[in-house]
Amino acid sequence: MDPTSEATIIVAVIAALAKSITTDAWTGFKGGLGKILGRGNKDETAREEEQLERDKDRILAARESGKTDLVDRVDTKWTVRLQEFLEDHPECADELRALAELYGDESDEPPTARQSVVNRNIAMGGSRIISSGIGDVNVNLPSGE
Repeated sequence: MDPTSEATIIVAVIAALAKSITTDAWTGFKGGLGKILGRGNKDETAREEEQLERDKDRILAARESGKTDLVDRVDTKWTVRLQEFLEDHPECADELRALAELYGDESDEPPTARQSVVNRNIAMGGSRIISSGIGDVNVNLPSGE
């Protein structure tokens, strides 16, 4: 499998997990991912769903307490889990992609295309700031300059 395609699928599944975790869609997402990872085995599917539920509870508790490092660790855990799964079962890529499309963002853009970065620079005493970036760069000058 193309690593770029694999990475895109994984990012989309993680985004769908994050999006559905606090919505009514969670049960469907959890069941869908559990079924894919469990490969049709009822016991394995149940184990995957239980792990997803435990991690959901950990993420929600971490968000409430502001522990973003724990949220990042859970995201990393599932990223690695999905990478290993796709290495072992590349034939499941389409199923994971479909799950991500069903429960993820409705936008046609890949998640990375919607990210933005805001830099706020202040030059004083006649200084100049030179910055470079890929994509649109908007310059807003204070009034009177």
